Amino acid sequence: DSAADERTKNAIQERADQIAEQLGEVEGQLVQPDAKVAFDRLRLRTMLNAKLHNLISVIASADERPPQQTYDVFEQLCTQTDEQLDKLESILDESIADFNAAVQAANVPAVVV
Repeated sequence: DSAADERTKNAIQERADQIAEQLGEVEGQLVQPDAKVAFDRLRLRTMLNAKLHNLISVIASADERPPQQTYDVFEQLCTQTDEQLDKLESILDESIADFNAAVQAANVPAVVV
C-alpha cells in the first residue's frame, strides 16, 4: 500500500514536472524569463514579445508608410507567436486535463486553471 502510494505520488510529480517544462518552453519563446533588470535586455536573447514591441516602436516613429520588410517581419513574428500560443492551448487542453484525471484517480485535489 505504501509502495503503491509512493509510485502514484512519483507518477503525479513526474506529470507535473513535464507540464512545467512544457509551459517553460513556451514561456521561453514568448518572453525572456531570465531578464530581471534592464541590463538583462541587452545581454540576453530577445524573444518574440520584445521583437514585436521593437517593431511596433519603429513603425510608430515613422513619418511614412513602413517598407515591405516591416510587414514581412510582422508576419513572421505573428506566425511564430501563433505557434507558441497553439502549443500553450494544447498544454492547457490536453496535458492539464490528463494531469487532473490522474490526480482525481489518486484522490488528490486537482489543480484548477
